[in-house]
Amino acid sequence: MMEKISTLKIEEEFREYLGSLVPYLVEFPRVTEKQIKKLFPKNKKLKVPDLGTIDFHSLTYLGWIDISTNKLFIVYNLNGEIIGVEGKYTLTNRKDMCSLCKGYGEVALVSAISKARVSNSPDYYKAVGNYMCINSHECNKNITDVTDLERFIQNVLG
Repeated sequence: MMEKISTLKIEEEFREYLGSLVPYLVEFPRVTEKQIKKLFPKNKKLKVPDLGTIDFHSLTYLGWIDISTNKLFIVYNLNGEIIGVEGKYTLTNRKDMCSLCKGYGEVALVSAISKARVSNSPDYYKAVGNYMCINSHECNKNITDVTDLERFIQNVLG
């Protein structure tokens, strides 16, 4: 299949070739609204995106913003386990590089509270912050390596 790529000349041939690769994509695990709500038990009024409209073939992570709570939510399959991360986001009103996909565009500063305690004190937790794309759909399209995404999630998990 890789040999064919060197013979492609026009945009239409490239699009056709990319379309032929879709059956080889690893699909993001199907998750239900109930499973997602279980990942965020403290968030009683969690607004879950319409899962029926999501193309799980093109998903690296499931992410969405809840404007009413000023939170960004990420659901990711880390080592075979579905993980949920939530963080407060602050709009930057400028374009910058996303720490997850390395794309350049509209970003927000996302701060998630880590479960790892600071100084072994039960009252102090550390915040893990990164600049991330506001639009998780676009971010997903740009991700070519999950190293930074997994590092962020593991830092939050402690």
